[in-house]
Amino acid sequence: MASATTPEAYRQDGALHLYDAYRDRIFKGKMPPLLYAIGVLNVAIDGRGAVRRLDWMRAPQHAPQVVAEIERMVRAAAPFPVPVHMGGVIYTDIWLWDKSGRFQLDTLTEGQLSVLPASTPAPASSTPANRSPVKPVAKRTAPGQAR
Repeated sequence: MASATTPEAYRQDGALHLYDAYRDRIFKGKMPPLLYAIGVLNVAIDGRGAVRRLDWMRAPQHAPQVVAEIERMVRAAAPFPVPVHMGGVIYTDIWLWDKSGRFQLDTLTEGQLSVLPASTPAPASSTPANRSPVKPVAKRTAPGQAR
């Protein structure tokens, strides 16, 4: 049962419910700077916690499989907390989707990195860092010239 009295307050209840249902799919820590998909979804919940309608305000058009997976997940997570003070609710959340298939919801996000983390240094080689290895090239001669 949700004690929320506004759709904005119910957003927290909905996000916590989805996080509880999909603990193993939550991206831990700050999201990378380049996300695979971002979607804004309206979820209509009736007075018994059933999902009545899903409406995309902004669907990730380039990733229809993500749209389908989010819709499947939301429907499978029903029943949602009953919005007892509203009789039903339409709430909006932003889905932040990583290429790994893990996600965060904007309501509960841990934030996003502004740059990719530095990678571990490559093993030392005999080639200086500012030069790439070059293969020797056979010397070309003009036609008719002796080699």
